[in-house]
Amino acid sequence: MHKTSFGYRIRSIGSNPEASDYAGIPIDRTRMQVLILVGALAGLAGVLGLAFFSSGDPNIGGGYELQAIAAAIIGGTAMRGGRACVTGAAIGAFLLATVTAALAYFQVPANWNGFATGAVILAAVSVDGVLRQRKRLRGRR
Repeated sequence: MHKTSFGYRIRSIGSNPEASDYAGIPIDRTRMQVLILVGALAGLAGVLGLAFFSSGDPNIGGGYELQAIAAAIIGGTAMRGGRACVTGAAIGAFLLATVTAALAYFQVPANWNGFATGAVILAAVSVDGVLRQRKRLRGRR
């Protein structure tokens, strides 16, 4: 995202599409490229899932979208766009997997997984908000 022009274009469009347009970045073409890339990766994930489970069930993977969004938010991705980190999302996914494994280890009922995921998201967003506020206050001094 930082090292290539394609990643730069994606981040700038996510941050401010109007400024990206004024900077000469082809917004429609870049969005189409991202959609094609995401579609190809989703197709690859479907083929790998079919190979792993050896059956096609449309309900396999249900609920993973919340975990993917949670991992990205915990990793530091801004909700408004323009700020993202792949390693942060990987760390967020690792943290969520650790929480899920800990719940299973301590024999907590599976119904509490959603609650634990939400609590981790709230904690990450709260810590991020506090850190941003401190950074703003330091910048004013």
